[in-house]
Amino acid sequence: MSIQSLQTAFAAATWPVTLNAEFISTGGVVPPDDFDALLNTAFVLSNSGGLAVSQGSVGSVIGDSFTITGASLVNGLFGAAATDTTVTLTFTLPDTADAVLLVQIDTEMGGGWTFATGFPAMVGNPFNQLVFSQSNMVFASADSTISWPTTTGSTVALTPGMNVAGIFVPGAYASSVLTIANLSGAAIPNPLVMSGAFDASVVSDTVIFPVMELAAPLIAASFTFLGFTAANPYFGFSVSPMPESDGSDDDQPEQTVSSIFGATLTTATTPALVLDFSVLITGGNSYSMLLAPPDDAATPLTPANIATIADVPLNFIAAVPAPLQSFFTSIAFQGINLCAMLPSGKSIPTISATGVSVGTVEGFSYVLIADPTGGCSVTITSLDLNWTVLNPTGSATQMLLFTTTFTMLPNVFTDMDGNPGGEFMLSIDQDFTISALFDGQVSLANLLPAVTAGLVQLPSGISVIFSNVQLLIDTSAKTYAFSLDVDLAVDIITWNDQPLLQLQGMTMALSASTPQTTGAQTTYAASMAGLMVVGSVGLNVDISYDGAASPPQWNLATSLAAPLDLGALLQQLFAVTDLNTFLPNFLPQTLTVNTFAVTAMIPGGKAKSSYTVAASLDWSTKALLGLPIACTADLSLAFNGSQPDGKQFSGSVLGTLSVSSISGLELTIGYAFNQPDAQGGTILTVQWKGVTGVYNSTSQTITLTLSGWSLGSLVTELVSMTGNPYFTLTGPWTFLNSIPLDGLALT
Repeated sequence: MSIQSLQTAFAAATWPVTLNAEFISTGGVVPPDDFDALLNTAFVLSNSGGLAVSQGSVGSVIGDSFTITGASLVNGLFGAAATDTTVTLTFTLPDTADAVLLVQIDTEMGGGWTFATGFPAMVGNPFNQLVFSQSNMVFASADSTISWPTTTGSTVALTPGMNVAGIFVPGAYASSVLTIANLSGAAIPNPLVMSGAFDASVVSDTVIFPVMELAAPLIAASFTFLGFTAANPYFGFSVSPMPESDGSDDDQPEQTVSSIFGATLTTATTPALVLDFSVLITGGNSYSMLLAPPDDAATPLTPANIATIADVPLNFIAAVPAPLQSFFTSIAFQGINLCAMLPSGKSIPTISATGVSVGTVEGFSYVLIADPTGGCSVTITSLDLNWTVLNPTGSATQMLLFTTTFTMLPNVFTDMDGNPGGEFMLSIDQDFTISALFDGQVSLANLLPAVTAGLVQLPSGISVIFSNVQLLIDTSAKTYAFSLDVDLAVDIITWNDQPLLQLQGMTMALSASTPQTTGAQTTYAASMAGLMVVGSVGLNVDISYDGAASPPQWNLATSLAAPLDLGALLQQLFAVTDLNTFLPNFLPQTLTVNTFAVTAMIPGGKAKSSYTVAASLDWSTKALLGLPIACTADLSLAFNGSQPDGKQFSGSVLGTLSVSSISGLELTIGYAFNQPDAQGGTILTVQWKGVTGVYNSTSQTITLTLSGWSLGSLVTELVSMTGNPYFTLTGPWTFLNSIPLDGLALT
């Protein structure tokens, strides 16, 4: 096996040549491992036959290698036509027993090629920061180097697969970074070569950018940027692989694209830390600088160390809430983010904010909820601090936010598909306000017994699944509270398998006070609020849980959100099928209700519910021919589930009726059915100026009673109603005034 035999095969070949492992083997040389797969991935070949190369000049073997120059790619490359590709192939095989053939393919991209030529999505910021005056795609079968550009003697490192080598042209923003860092002249190579790995095989309908990791090193031992001294500067450009999706509709992963000015920074702490220093190149007058520790940095630091690294005049430890202070005297450093703005007319930006991330060290443990009688206990084992210092170079102020995650009741708090979850995102501010969010769902039927250990029972027949779960914790008061909401309709009370009362757009709060003394039990309170629907009527509603009642019960209160039709209410709420026979003639089937309220007691478990519906209304009727009647009335309807069938529903109407065609005729009328103190049936009551008439449907009787009347006053009132309001008895008829009717009753 010799390099000469492969050179001879190329020299004698019929062009274009399909370069692949088979061609190399035919040439008497063992191809590199997985050569075809590497070639297919690097050049994104549509078939597995190999790379088609047009004829070039095959050079002689010099030492252990030979070169083919002046070739081109038959099918072009990444949007560049074949005529715009100039290819140099180099084959190297040392004369040793274990030598492996090295293949390098250098393709110069001509015709004004840019990344957007082959990848149309690579436009706008930050891709407009990635500008080359010359662009080459360089394939290598193994880790190696290449002299590029050949006229300068510069060396570019190559990784297996496709690589980019280009002469980088810093834009206005990158140039401003160089000015701030005071880097110019000899510190900037000429040409400034940017190179690195490039993978276009990932591009698809869902992945729009090729993956790349490019860098252009500068020549400078050290420099200063906004007060920070760093070394080994470079420009970098990277596009990350597409993150994996969790499969949910809300998760839409995106590739991370960044253009940076990077370096390394060594801290003045003991021991010293070597940090990654980077400035995001975005454009405009804003600058974002990041300092990140190495992944293996395990030495704890003090708050003073952190303030020194961040170059801020404050120390966060004084602002840490007292219960957490002891955990943040020795911390793990996670990174710094500085934001700076370039004032108008200035050349050096001013730092506007410094953000520092630190965390607790190994062994941290803190109890947030200790509930010995309930089912809800939370202990966190890590806590991160995000410390923000505003205006650090002037009148500095600071803000603290602590964050972590914890898992609680994973089989109760599930993901949207019902799979075990339970991971809450916790935050604690510098006032020690503790809150946590859960991005999933929870069934009320599972939540109540799990959290309260069965002490709070769900009303029978209710089934609801909540989302948007928030947990508030007060460790000093030993209390915690859940807040949940749901957009679905929830049946609160049903009758004959039909919803009588239904909640929509409901929110719920469940709070607990854990024991303050040994032997005590956790006490609970709960409430729900939303829009209640009674038949087709909407009402604003609040529901609360009374754990002190015997048995504990849910209490409901409502207010009218829209006018109510009485006929529809009776049909939907009380299963009345024939309003003509159910209502007396003087009550119309359609009444407009002005005010409406519902109160209900809903015991937990299997106990029977009860509720009342109260309303006020205006209505009119022409049940009496020629005598139109206007009425203002109060309405009450009630349900008591503990009563036997036929006694569960009761109701009453009490109002004032005015007969406009008869002067001064105003009646007070009442109607009741199934009253608790009666034997059933209906009672109709009519009152007029002390004259009362009562109809009892059970006894089939009519009772008329008079109060405060005489025979004369009755005659006078009746005559005045005929149109003579000034009529009085005269002469001998005045004796009628002396005949009393007070207390007279007729049945």
